[in-house]
Amino acid sequence: MEVQNGSVEEGGLVGEVGEGARPHRFPRESFDTVSGTKGEDTIGVMQDELLDAIRNPSFLVYLSILLAVCSQLGASASDNVELGFTAYRLQQFDMQGNQYGSRSSRVAYEAVSLNVETVRKSAIVHWKDVLQRNLADVLGKAAGAIVIVIPADLDAFAEEKEFLKFEQTLTQIKTDLAVFVAPWSEAVASLLDDVKTTSDRASTAAQQLVNVFAGNTFQLSSSGSGTPTISDKKQHFNVVGRLAAHERGVPTLVFVAHHDSYGAVPALSTGADSNGSGMVALLELMAVFQRFYENAATRPKYNMLFIATAAGKFSYQGARQWLDDYIEKPTEERIELVLCLDTIGNGDMLRMHVAKVPKEESAAMKIFKRMESLLTGSSRKIEMVKLAINRNNDFLNWEHERFNLKRMPAVTISRLPSPTDPTRNSMLDTVSRLNLQVLESNIRLVAEAVLGHVFHLPAAGCSVDTGCSLLGTTPVESERVAALIAKFASTSRSAALPNRVLANELRDLMHHYTGGHASLQQVTLVDVSLYGPEEEKIIAHRVKPAIFDLFIGVAVVGYLFVFYQLVSRAQVFIERFVAVASRRNAKKSV
Repeated sequence: MEVQNGSVEEGGLVGEVGEGARPHRFPRESFDTVSGTKGEDTIGVMQDELLDAIRNPSFLVYLSILLAVCSQLGASASDNVELGFTAYRLQQFDMQGNQYGSRSSRVAYEAVSLNVETVRKSAIVHWKDVLQRNLADVLGKAAGAIVIVIPADLDAFAEEKEFLKFEQTLTQIKTDLAVFVAPWSEAVASLLDDVKTTSDRASTAAQQLVNVFAGNTFQLSSSGSGTPTISDKKQHFNVVGRLAAHERGVPTLVFVAHHDSYGAVPALSTGADSNGSGMVALLELMAVFQRFYENAATRPKYNMLFIATAAGKFSYQGARQWLDDYIEKPTEERIELVLCLDTIGNGDMLRMHVAKVPKEESAAMKIFKRMESLLTGSSRKIEMVKLAINRNNDFLNWEHERFNLKRMPAVTISRLPSPTDPTRNSMLDTVSRLNLQVLESNIRLVAEAVLGHVFHLPAAGCSVDTGCSLLGTTPVESERVAALIAKFASTSRSAALPNRVLANELRDLMHHYTGGHASLQQVTLVDVSLYGPEEEKIIAHRVKPAIFDLFIGVAVVGYLFVFYQLVSRAQVFIERFVAVASRRNAKKSV
């Protein structure tokens, strides 16, 4: 190496020494060798560390778990919503070998609208939409269940005609599917809106595709076993009370009212008028007549029998049982007339329903004429309606027909013009729709006519407006009638769920009014099978559609394939990357 005039020169590189010195050159190769060696060593170390990390089994396990967790959280973190509500099942019973109603109580599958064509579905629909379709066709295409949403407050419901038509549609259903009715609630409304939004087609194909892959659906499930159970046929009871004349050979008047309720959806049918009003009238008549039997001087020369019959809505099973027992046991009792009370708590018109027009000298005609006379000058009227007994029908029309079939004189007092009147078995038959004043007036009318008959009073010359009465000014106690309505006519009394408590309470009341002459009579259903449950808890789980799971599965498989290719060829990729990086560094250094 040579120093000239303060400069050092070697190779072609120049370095300055001191102020004013000439530039000296140093060898470039020495610098390139040092920097290149260090860079290659650093990249080599990074390459080895990256390969070791990727080849580590714990790294693969970590990535797989992370992918699964992220997928699960992404799909359900914001959508894991559960809605629960109570739904009430459609009627189910067998009558003389014929099946009626819904044969299943299991709810499953995806919740959709009626217009969705899927193999497995549980349709949820507003009750008005049912009226616009042929429900038989809908049931034929469905493969799961149907939940129909109805108003929550039927007391204040104004669309009576449409709803009665809807109920008639329900009563005609015979299906193997589960059919439920759910009263409106926030949970049900939210479910109905979401299902409608999901089921409706989007305005564009792109939006529809997004809905198919990313939209939410609801999976419905019921809390029960899904298998209907038959109710015990021997847990039904008639309640029989008696006011005795204490004389031999006197005739007997029988008052009958069935105490069960019925409707297309039994658990929601309270039957306040049909036949809560008839049962209350039976009890009130017993209380009114009991006053006359307390004193020997006022005691009629008639025995009076009061029967609250079970399972009346199923061709009057309780009346059939009482008749069978009555005929089997020898008795000297002479029944002059059976007076059945059915749906008398409203309207300004009463009807006496008969299988054939009674003779003039019969007790039925005499009581009818007395009732006509009592209503003279009043806005209320009574008429006689004749309807022959149809023996070919599964159901008898009126309760008096049971007695007529055994050649026993009987009639039915009702406000209804026909046994097929839709209000007779309606969910709209609630306490709020009863007219207690009309009910009290009808009870008084029957009591006046019967007392006039048993005491052989003149049939003419007295009316409810003239003030002439054996009962006085307050024979029927309004407070007692209201209390009886609240107790016995405000809740469902479905025969499918036999209620021994109800029978015991009726017996206790009759025991009080008859001085201990009241008893229970077991009723065994014949040719009738009733099924439960009548209500279920339905749970709606919000889930992604099945095609979304398929999409996620394909994405995971694709990810694993790419990841496998990356791991198996990582060394080749890294060597190429290092080579490219080295060339770029070399170019920058020149």
